[in-house]
Amino acid sequence: RTKKLPFSSSSSSSSSSSSSSTSFNRSSSSLAADKSLPSSQSSAAPPTQRSTPVFTHPRAANAILVNQRQRGNPVLKHIRNVLYDFADVVPDYLLGGHTAALFLSLRFHLLHPEYIHRRFKELQRHYKIRILLCLVDLEDTFKPLQDVTKVAYLNDSTLILSWSYEEAGRYLETFKAYENKPADLIQERVESDIMAKLTDSLTVIRSVNKTDVITLASTFGSFKSIVEASVEDLCLCPGLGQKKVQRLHQCFNDPFLPHSSPLQTTPTATAEPPPKKARTVKSTPNSSASAAAKPSTIS
Repeated sequence: RTKKLPFSSSSSSSSSSSSSSTSFNRSSSSLAADKSLPSSQSSAAPPTQRSTPVFTHPRAANAILVNQRQRGNPVLKHIRNVLYDFADVVPDYLLGGHTAALFLSLRFHLLHPEYIHRRFKELQRHYKIRILLCLVDLEDTFKPLQDVTKVAYLNDSTLILSWSYEEAGRYLETFKAYENKPADLIQERVESDIMAKLTDSLTVIRSVNKTDVITLASTFGSFKSIVEASVEDLCLCPGLGQKKVQRLHQCFNDPFLPHSSPLQTTPTATAEPPPKKARTVKSTPNSSASAAAKPSTIS
C-alpha cells in the first residue's frame, strides 16, 4: 500500500513562489544576456576616443624627474633654476603630471636610428604633452631633421630644436616653470597707446632708442612724415648721427626685394647687330675717266 502524505497549503505556496522566482531570475538573466550580445540590426557604436591617462608621481610637482639613462648628459649642468632628481620613470625628463620629454642627438640618431622609435613605443600614450627635444650637433642637417620631424609627427609629439646643451636646459626649465601657468603669460604685451606702438616699430631699427623715437615724433608729427623725410631733414633732428640717419633712410626706402630676380642674376647675352655691308659703287667709263682727271689733294 502506498499512503499519500497530505501537503499543506503553506508548502505548496512556498514551492510555487520559489518556482516563479526561479523562472523570473532565468528570464531576467537571459534578457540581460540578449542585451549584452551584439546585434547586427542595431546601429554601430560610436568610435572610442583615445585616452591619455595622467602619470602621477609624488615628486613630479616639485622637481624635474630624470631617467637614470640620462646620467652624465651635459644638459643637466645647465638646469639651475629648478630642481631635478633621478627616478625610475619612462621618459627621459618628466616635467609634470601631463608633460614628458625625450632627448635625442642628431649625431646619435645617425648611428642608432631605431632608438627613438623604441623610446616612443615605451612611452605609449600616457602623457598629454609629449616633447622631443633634439640637439642639432651636425653640419648637414637636412636628411636627419627630415627623419626626426616625421617621427615626431607620427607620434603626436612637439619637436623642439636646440643648438647647444645650454639652450636645451633652458627649454626644460621653462616647461617646468610654466607648467601650471596660463598661455597668455608668455605672450608679448604691446600697449594700445600710439606712442607705444611707434616706439615698438622704430626701435627695431639698429641703434634707434626710445629717446630718438620721441625726437622724431615731436619733429615730424606722424609716422608718415618720418617715412617720407629726406636725409637732410633727418639730419636736422638733435641726437641723430649720420649712421642712424642712414639706417632710418635705408629702412624706409630700400626695396624689400632686389631689383633683379634670382633667375636673372646672370646678364643675358644681347644679339650683336649684323655687320654693315660695304657699299659697292658701279664704275662707269665716264666716272673713271673723270676721277682720273681730278688732281689728287692728298699729299
